[in-house]
Amino acid sequence: MRARWWVGLSLVGVLAGLSGCGDADGPPPRTGVRGTVTLDGAPMAEGQILFLDAGGEGAPAFLDVKDGRFEGDVPHGKKKVQILSFKKGKLKTGEEDPVGVQVVHPNYNRNSKLTTEVTGSGATPSEFNVQSAR
Repeated sequence: MRARWWVGLSLVGVLAGLSGCGDADGPPPRTGVRGTVTLDGAPMAEGQILFLDAGGEGAPAFLDVKDGRFEGDVPHGKKKVQILSFKKGKLKTGEEDPVGVQVVHPNYNRNSKLTTEVTGSGATPSEFNVQSAR
């Protein structure tokens, strides 16, 4: 009898412990954000803006930039921002580069220090002024 009681109590403990595994709150809420990107003082023709979780968790949100504007849903929280834009280019072999050449200076993508805070009212800041790689 004691053995059954102990096994039953142990099972309840294991199940209670398992219920705490994972993210009980679910994914973070998302909010529609919109903003602008200028490249060398003019609206960036096209590219992407990435919102990466500042804590290194979660998948990044990629939004397209067209005519200097971006819009889309991004999870709440502090985000690191990276801005990308590519133009056609040639490989050393003379063939067309399938990816293209990065137009935006690395200080705004690979080495970016840009940040924003996404809340229920949008992203602050939502305007980003970047320079070309030249």
